[in-house]
Amino acid sequence: MSNTLGKSTLKDAADWDARLRAPDCSDAERDAFKRWRQDSPENQQQFDDLQTLLGGLRSAHEAPEIRSMREVALNAATSLARQKYSAKNWGLGIAAAASVLVAALFLTHIREVDYLTSGQDSGPSYATAVGERSTTNLADGTIAILNTNTRVRVDYSEQERRVLLLQGQALFEVAKDADRPFVVVAGEQHITAIGTVFDVRLDGQDVQVTLVEGVVEVMADAPLGTNLHGPSTQSTAVRLTAGQQLLTTALASTNAPKIEETDVENATIWREGRAYFKDAPLAEVVAEMNRYSTTEIVLDRTVLGMQGINGMFRTGQQANFAEALQTYYPLRAERVSENRILLKAE
Repeated sequence: MSNTLGKSTLKDAADWDARLRAPDCSDAERDAFKRWRQDSPENQQQFDDLQTLLGGLRSAHEAPEIRSMREVALNAATSLARQKYSAKNWGLGIAAAASVLVAALFLTHIREVDYLTSGQDSGPSYATAVGERSTTNLADGTIAILNTNTRVRVDYSEQERRVLLLQGQALFEVAKDADRPFVVVAGEQHITAIGTVFDVRLDGQDVQVTLVEGVVEVMADAPLGTNLHGPSTQSTAVRLTAGQQLLTTALASTNAPKIEETDVENATIWREGRAYFKDAPLAEVVAEMNRYSTTEIVLDRTVLGMQGINGMFRTGQQANFAEALQTYYPLRAERVSENRILLKAE
């Protein structure tokens, strides 16, 4: 990839986009991307333009024919990014990037229609399908890494950088801007940070915030006029420090949130396409793994109370996961249909 000042090309931007999506993308590569993006305004503009186009592609992922086209293009680009680039496959890289761009251009008008019909006239939206992860560079330089089946909407103003987590899970590497707080809204919980790395998960009525570095404040019904259920009922902010995880409800509540120390590396291991469990109930483990695949693992009543599952598993590979379980635990996996695996006591 080129790092020459002012020599950015659409090919460079597409290469970086594919690399950032790869399950094995490292922190060193993310740092290299940040340096490349800061090398010149041309680099930044090319990458931002690409994200705008791809945003339209992701927002229309529910359409089966569009989803199929997107997955083919992105898989080709990601697969290529894992290879060592040479003169032989240079042309293939351009073709893969072009496939993504053509599809995104075709869908840009769909995103515009979505905004008009939804009544949401704020900034761009980004989404991932089940089993997909995506890295997006926001307008201020903040990097947002979206986990499986996640939707966010960006609403930046001169006073505040606001991101609405509509569903799923995202990790934010926040660009510093002391004059504009960075706020993630999950339900009625507002997580405010400046120059911070943190993870937010919205799962039904539950909100989980994991702080990797820096400091964040979590407050329900922040007095910004966004409460959908009437006047603010809670204004006390809870401050987290690095290594802490907060669990609370998505709705305003007078109950104190639960705060505990956590291993942030394991808590954010999903960025690498893995899930970590320590003495977890089998039902909880299976529910978490099901988030990443359209193949559902279901539990027979004989194993519903099983506890003490430990290990790290690759997400999105349900058959391999089920095989590992029956290897180390008294379980038997039975495929009952194309997209359904039953776990029984052995």
